[in-house]
Amino acid sequence: GSPQPFTLSKGNHTLRLIAHTPTSRVGEVVVTNDPAWWPLEGFRGDNLPV
Repeated sequence: GSPQPFTLSKGNHTLRLIAHTPTSRVGEVVVTNDPAWWPLEGFRGDNLPV
């Protein structure tokens, strides 16, 4: 169905995942304030491969 937002917040950091399709579970990844908080470099941005 429609994209379902998933939000994980820790302190001032926010990680938002949006699943668009069953084959593309992560369509958008947004990390705010502290990019280093996201442990896997290269996974920032959108349209991630699965």
